[in-house]
Amino acid sequence: MERQGGGADPGEARAFLADFGLAKLAATGSKLTRTGEALGTPAYMSPEQARGEVSSLTPATNVWSLGCVLYEMLAGRPPFRGETSAAVIAAVLVSPPPRLAALAPGVPRDVETVVRAALVRDAGRRVPGAVRLRDELGRVLDGRRPTVRAPVSRGARLVAATAVLSLAPLAALAWPRAGPEAPGAPEPAGTPEAEALHRKARGLRQSDPAAAAALLSRALALEPGRHPVRVELGLLLWALGRGAEAREHWARVPEGSPESAPALFYRGLEALFRFEDGGFARDEARPDLERVARGSVREGRLARAALAALRQDWAATRLALEDEVGWEAALLRAHAEGADPAGDRSAELRGYDQALSEGIPFAWAHLNRALARASAGDDRGAIEDCGAALRLRPAFPEALHTRGVSRAMLGERQEALADFTAAVEMSDGYFLALHNRGRLRSELGDHRGGIEDLTAALRRRSDSPEPYLSRSVARYAVGDYRGSAEDSEAAIRLGAVTAEVHSNLGAARQGAGDWAGAIAAYSEFLRLAPDHAQAPNVRVWLADCESRLRSDPGR
Repeated sequence: MERQGGGADPGEARAFLADFGLAKLAATGSKLTRTGEALGTPAYMSPEQARGEVSSLTPATNVWSLGCVLYEMLAGRPPFRGETSAAVIAAVLVSPPPRLAALAPGVPRDVETVVRAALVRDAGRRVPGAVRLRDELGRVLDGRRPTVRAPVSRGARLVAATAVLSLAPLAALAWPRAGPEAPGAPEPAGTPEAEALHRKARGLRQSDPAAAAALLSRALALEPGRHPVRVELGLLLWALGRGAEAREHWARVPEGSPESAPALFYRGLEALFRFEDGGFARDEARPDLERVARGSVREGRLARAALAALRQDWAATRLALEDEVGWEAALLRAHAEGADPAGDRSAELRGYDQALSEGIPFAWAHLNRALARASAGDDRGAIEDCGAALRLRPAFPEALHTRGVSRAMLGERQEALADFTAAVEMSDGYFLALHNRGRLRSELGDHRGGIEDLTAALRRRSDSPEPYLSRSVARYAVGDYRGSAEDSEAAIRLGAVTAEVHSNLGAARQGAGDWAGAIAAYSEFLRLAPDHAQAPNVRVWLADCESRLRSDPGR
C-alpha cells in the first residue's frame, strides 16, 4: 500500500501486480497437486504457452494472463479450473471460460467484452498489448463502448468439436413477396374457395405456420396452377424444417412464369444453407443462383449477393446488399457477418432480428439467432431462442444441443445433461451431443458414464482427437491407466502432438508402471517444450521413472 508523498495510508489502498501466478488465496483450494507435488499455476498460462510454443510468445501472451487476473477479480475464481494439471491445461486449450454474467451478474456487459477480448485463444486476434487493454478499460470507465470485440469460435463452446454448430442452415425467413406480387398487387383470378384458403393462411402465418402451410396445400389441391401460393408454401415448409418438400414445390413452378425467378432463387438459397450428412449442399446452389443472377429483377441482384457468399467473398456480399431491403437481404447480411472472421457480430444479430420481425417465427431463424446471441455472451437469450425453435419444430436435435451448450455455460449442468440426452435419443447418436454429454457426465463425477458416451461418439467419428483426449482424462480418473495411455497415443496419431498430450501420456504410462514408456513420453515433452512452465515438474517425474526403472529393469 502506498500514497503519494510516501507512507502507508489504509484509506487509500492501491494494488500492485508483481508477477502472474505468484499470489493466490490459500482458502480457495486452487493449488493443483499431483502425487503430492505442486504444479504451479497453469490456469494463467496462455494457449501458446500451454502448447510450449516459446517462439510464438508476444505481448499478447501477457494480455491473456492479465485477462485471467481480471476475470478472477470479477468472478472470484480463475477462468480455467480442473482437478489436475492436465485438466486445467486442456481447459485452456479447448474450453471457453464460463460467462462472467453467470458468475457475477453485476459485471457490465462492456467490461465482460473487454475481458473476453483479452482471452481470445488465437493470439493474432487477441488484444495486442497491455496499453491497448488499459485504453479499452478506460473507455468503459468513461461510459463509452469498447472498440474491441471478442471473436468467439462457436466451435470452441464446451468442446472444440462443436464447430459444426456454426454451420446450421440459416432459414430466417419472413412471408415472401412471391414473384411480382408486391403488397397490394392483385392476385390471379381463381376459385373462391382457394382464394379464401389463401387469405386464411396469411392470417395464421405468424401464430401457426404449420396450419398456414396446411391451408396452402389445400388451396393448391383445388387450384394446382396457383404458382404464387406454391412459392409461399415452399418457403413455409423450408422454415419448418421440411426442405425436401419445399424443393419439390419450387421445382413444379414452370420455367418462364413470373414466379420462376423467385422459385429458382429460393431453391438455390435453401441449398446454400442446407447442412446434411456431414456437409453442405452448396454444389446444388450454384446452378440455380447463376441462372437467376443473369436477370435484372430483384431476385437476380440477391442471387449475385448469394453467389458472393458462396465464394466466401464477404466484401462483395456486403457491397451487393448495400441498397437491398427485405428479409432475404437481412438473411444474407447476417450470414456474411457471422461467417466472416472479421464480421460485425452486432450487425449479425440485427440481421436475424430483422428477418424474424418481418415474418413468422421460423425455427432455423431462432436457432441461428441463438448461436449469434451465445457468441455475444447472451446465453439466456440463446436458450430462449432455442425454446422458440423447439416449439415450432419439436424434433430438432440441433436446437436441443445448442440449448444444452448454453445451459452448461451458465452452470445449469443437469438441464444441459437432459438436453444432450434428448438430442442423442432424437437423432440416433448425435456425435456432438454424445461428445458433450460424455464430457459433462465425467465432469459431474460419472466417469464411467462419460467413457461410455465418448466410446459411442468414437464409433460414429474416429478421425478427431478430441474424443480421445476427453476419454483419456476420464479413463485416468477411474484408474484405467493403460486405456488412458492408448487414448493419448491415438490423439497423437491424429495430430494432437503437443507437449501437454505427451505429459498426459507420461502420467498414464507411469500410473501403469510402464517406466520406459513414461520416460519416452516425458522426454518428448521436454524436447517439444524445454522452457514450458511445467518442465521442472516433468523433470522430477522423469527422474523418478528413471530411478524406478533402474531398480526394476523388467518394467
